[in-house]
Amino acid sequence: MRHTIAAYLGVKNCAFILKECLSRLDWVDEIVVGDASDNDEVRRMLEEKFPKAKYYHNTEVDHRLRFEQLRQNIKSDFVLWVDSDEFYTAECAHEILEALEQPCAYDGFKIPSISHCFGECLGQGATQLRLARTSKLKWPMKSAHEMPVVDGPVKTLKNPYEHHNNPRLGIVAVKHFRYEAAEAALMETEKLEAGALDKMGPFKFWWIAALDWLRFNKRFFQTLWHYRNTRYAALCMAYSRIFHVIAARICRTEEARMRRGTIPRDTRGYL
Repeated sequence: MRHTIAAYLGVKNCAFILKECLSRLDWVDEIVVGDASDNDEVRRMLEEKFPKAKYYHNTEVDHRLRFEQLRQNIKSDFVLWVDSDEFYTAECAHEILEALEQPCAYDGFKIPSISHCFGECLGQGATQLRLARTSKLKWPMKSAHEMPVVDGPVKTLKNPYEHHNNPRLGIVAVKHFRYEAAEAALMETEKLEAGALDKMGPFKFWWIAALDWLRFNKRFFQTLWHYRNTRYAALCMAYSRIFHVIAARICRTEEARMRRGTIPRDTRGYL
């Protein structure tokens, strides 16, 4: 006697890692996949390995809007928000199922995580709202890389899932460009123009450049020191924090140019 649970995965071009993720979700009642891929690798993998999963091809770039378009296809009482690089342990699954015994007094659950980056375990990661009543889940719509919220009581669980983020260094640049481009597209025009390098005078440009240089070094050495025991992973993490600052500045500038019509919008690339 418990509430039913669906795992929802919004994915794109990640058939290999998605296979491992789904193999850890055999305890849920329903699996729903919203696929924005530009090939059929995910569909073919699901047909072969997970035929009971509900597959929907939806090219909506914003993962929040894609979920809203597919929400009606989720029949379970609760929905578990899962990324393809997140693996649920047996202990975490058992605690979730126990928490959903009827009647459940909570509308949402925050679940802790263990972070893995560049092949190293970095310890405790973020604790976020990952499980919610399907009818109560909504989006703040303030950030492109945000988690859903609920209006109602929320409980924090104890057992973590494993987040295998950034398996290799080569994907960091692509990921940060995509995240920051999405953030820039949500900015109001005034805020966007204020941060565009090509709208600044010479003095302000060099002042901003100097501040960015200091910020790069601060982030690099802070991250390197924090993860010093993980060696290669520490160096990769420090590099990625620097690149985050660079990508944010570039993407704001390019988004401003696209809005002014001085360059075309590239729907296939990072921006």
